[in-house]
Amino acid sequence: MRGVSIPPRRLLACAVIAAGAAGVGLALAGASGPLRGPLVLLFLAAAPAMAVAGLLRGLDRFGRIFAACAATVVINVLVPRRCSPPGPGRRTAGSSRSS
Repeated sequence: MRGVSIPPRRLLACAVIAAGAAGVGLALAGASGPLRGPLVLLFLAAAPAMAVAGLLRGLDRFGRIFAACAATVVINVLVPRRCSPPGPGRRTAGSSRSS
């Protein structure tokens, strides 16, 4: 029986996602600790980048890295913007300001 060999890149990607998921689990559980913040930030940076890079197999290495980093910035900026509730400084369609 032969041993299964895992490529180092895939092993690193799995380790980064596992560490980030641990940080998200700590954040959802409400636990406070010195590693919670960095692990959550690792997850927010790594998960979208790896997902986009996995979808763009046809590009060369530099193109995949550039597109993955750009998509990470876009996802991490636009998702919270869309999910934030409308406030006094943000108007949405159909909302009226009452005096």
